Amino acid sequence: MLKASLAAAVAVAALLSAQSGAAQTAPERTWTRADGARRIDFPATAKGEQVLAIDTHTHTSFSDGVVWPTFRLWEAEQDHLAAYAVTDHLDYQRYNADIRVDDHNRPFAIAAEEAKRIGSRTQPIPGTEITRDLPWGHFNALFLANANALPVDETMKGDPRAALKAARAQGAFIIWNHAWVFPGLEGVAADQMPAGHGALLSEGLLDAMEIANSLQYSAAAFDVALKNGLAVIGASDVHTAIDVDSQIPEGQHRTATLVLAKDGSLPAIREALARKRTAAIFRQSLYGRERELSEIVGGALRIASRKRAESFLAKDIVEIELANDAFMPLQLRFTSAAPLTSPRVVTVPAHGKLTVQFVNIADMAGFAPRAEVLNAFIDPRTNLALTLR
Repeated sequence: MLKASLAAAVAVAALLSAQSGAAQTAPERTWTRADGARRIDFPATAKGEQVLAIDTHTHTSFSDGVVWPTFRLWEAEQDHLAAYAVTDHLDYQRYNADIRVDDHNRPFAIAAEEAKRIGSRTQPIPGTEITRDLPWGHFNALFLANANALPVDETMKGDPRAALKAARAQGAFIIWNHAWVFPGLEGVAADQMPAGHGALLSEGLLDAMEIANSLQYSAAAFDVALKNGLAVIGASDVHTAIDVDSQIPEGQHRTATLVLAKDGSLPAIREALARKRTAAIFRQSLYGRERELSEIVGGALRIASRKRAESFLAKDIVEIELANDAFMPLQLRFTSAAPLTSPRVVTVPAHGKLTVQFVNIADMAGFAPRAEVLNAFIDPRTNLALTLR
């Protein structure tokens, strides 16, 4: 019932927006849940960098999405994203009979105008999706100055190099989208690329790889990204309402990218992407390189307090209170010492605390338990390991 009502609301909003062409009034910013409940937020790292949530892949009715660009901005703002990319297909417009697409910059312009009008905390990023049939697949080009300068292939069957080179000439950041649809990617060695995409990489036409998209995650894509020096990306690829696409009313969040940046400006976000200071967040799990995940999780998880506890059953008991300052729970498996009062595997709740006791700890002040973070992956088979301090 909820999905049906949301879908109906989206369809009506899209129809009214397309028909009127006038500026739309932003809806209430609290929709399905309390405003803070859907915020993807992490505290700053120990180095003082911000951990920003961005979405690099969205669609509107200017290609094959079902909502107007203003609607997409409102959604990104309600999720407290620092930025989101407007990436309608360059080569394909499903509703071209109804919405004439002569200007590929227009969806971004509409979003940017609306962001200015409402004083949005979320910044739209200009971009497009270069669309080719397999074996090439799709590529997002972000931070474009002029999408109209890219060559269009309405057959979607040609070599994408001309479009990618035109995007690169504008300083674009280029992402290989939902790469796991490539035939045989699952069988490709992690340090190799399919021949055509390997050529794109050697020609400097690839920067990043989606390893999670909407409700899908690919271990093979994660492996290939790590071994080939590509930034790790998660994205919603939203076409309908984000609440429907990402199951937010059921307690999920949009698939997104975490960027470790010096501030929330678009130049700082662009710089962080180029430096591969990213991690993908997918269904309350994190995927990225060890350096970034250590800083993200290490900034969120801490020992808030410690004290001695008395018991006639054991001696030298230390009771520690773990605090989690992230929006998502963190699942830990202790590896250096087994807790006395709880199983070796525990969950520290989102924006919450958990008390755990350890026995036979003579040096209370120096005690720093080791743990694996079971919902943080530094490669498809390995969890992040941390020393809790």
